[in-house]
Amino acid sequence: MIKREYTLKELAEFLKAEFKGDANLLISGIGSLDNALFGQISFLNDSKYYKYLDTTQASAVIVKPEHGKLD
Repeated sequence: MIKREYTLKELAEFLKAEFKGDANLLISGIGSLDNALFGQISFLNDSKYYKYLDTTQASAVIVKPEHGKLD
């Protein structure tokens, strides 16, 4: 198994998504908002999971446009 890390910029370009933050941030995996670790990316797909945004250890979170701006 080849382990590959991607920068936040590379992932955003692949997903055709905007990003905020450090373009060179390395992402090496994916996890749920409540279980993600540093270096992992997560996603918010339902507003009922907003409660995990303040406590997630994920290095980045993918947010749908309909969830509004999260600054």
